[in-house]
Amino acid sequence: MGQHTGDPLTGALLRLTAATEHLGELDAREAAHYQEISGRLGVIAETIAAVKAQGDGLASALADQTAILASLEGIDQRIAALTREYAVASHSDSSEGDSAGEDGTRQPRPPRPWWRMTSDTALAQQVRALLADETTSGSGSAGLAGGLAKDIRRLRDWASRVYLPGYGHLAATLGPCWDQHPLCLYTLDWLSELWQVLYLTRRRSASTLAAQAEFQTRLLPAAAAQMHAETSGCTAHSAGASRTRPVGKGSPSTSP
Repeated sequence: MGQHTGDPLTGALLRLTAATEHLGELDAREAAHYQEISGRLGVIAETIAAVKAQGDGLASALADQTAILASLEGIDQRIAALTREYAVASHSDSSEGDSAGEDGTRQPRPPRPWWRMTSDTALAQQVRALLADETTSGSGSAGLAGGLAKDIRRLRDWASRVYLPGYGHLAATLGPCWDQHPLCLYTLDWLSELWQVLYLTRRRSASTLAAQAEFQTRLLPAAAAQMHAETSGCTAHSAGASRTRPVGKGSPSTSP
């Protein structure tokens, strides 16, 4: 009778023991799964943080690039304007614009921006102030005013060395205030440059002779008549000494 009573208990205990062991195995397996999942979630969290940091960096870089692109808007117009300003200033500031080419011919300087003096009263006053200062030749004066003053001194030098003493009654009609008349500045500018091209050359051909004849018989008389009409009887300017101004030691020379 005891055997029958013990058998069910033993079976139940065995089943309970087996169930407990099975639950332990399940708990261990679930714990391992949890640890694995936790590890994977940690990796995912780190990846998300890295992606977020990279995204923040890309957003900052994109903002910087946007600002740079905004600052570049209209850069072509600004460069073109600066190029024009530089070209105008360099034309007047260049003291060595003329040179001899490989064939020995003289190369003229770029044109001077005399029109800037007629449209800018303040600039014209600066130029006159520099010209009135006999202690400087204008070469050390920066800016457009200094360049224009230097160019006028160069024209004065050419007029006193070449034009006035060399072209007789034609040059004698030039008024003493010629350097205050834009028309005379324009005219003496191209006259002096053309004279240098024709006469400061190591070679002279038949075409050069013809050009010299054209210069003296047609171009020069016409230019002298224009400047005489412009300066004769002028009462707007004081009778300056442009025609007889002594050439300073630092004045540029027109000799080859």
